[in-house]
Amino acid sequence: MNQTVPILPGVKGYYILMLNVDEPIPISRGRWRWIIEPGIYYYVGSAYGLGGLYYRVKRHYRKIKKIRWHIDSLTTSRYVEIIYIILLIPIKRDVSTDLESYISNKLIRKYSPIKGFGCSDKRNDYSHLFYCKAGPDKCIQDLETLITSDEYLRGYIVVIS
Repeated sequence: MNQTVPILPGVKGYYILMLNVDEPIPISRGRWRWIIEPGIYYYVGSAYGLGGLYYRVKRHYRKIKKIRWHIDSLTTSRYVEIIYIILLIPIKRDVSTDLESYISNKLIRKYSPIKGFGCSDKRNDYSHLFYCKAGPDKCIQDLETLITSDEYLRGYIVVIS
């Protein structure tokens, strides 16, 4: 799968990747073992390092890279394609709320979490990867509705790609 990287801002913020997994993918990272079954998944991440959203999301599109995070084990697979992205850019820097955890806690109410995936740095989070049982179009529609209807997220610029 040869994917085109969308135009991305170099600012800091949060993102949600929507992934299409075509084949089962076994993943082993530290004490964790998962088999990611085919389907549509949401991954919630943050980009507060050097280069912000531009470098972090661009990195997820690369198939060849050092495996650093759980998500790298998925995004390096030839059976995984990033099919949709939502970027959340803070209008004002509010350090009191961890938006990555906030969004994950919203998604866990509606979607099937993959226990421990992507949240080893967030001890109170159950998961940052969620399975959406519907098809791609419905998953996109549901995710957009979930994000754009949230009162708290009105403090963020939402970029949908």
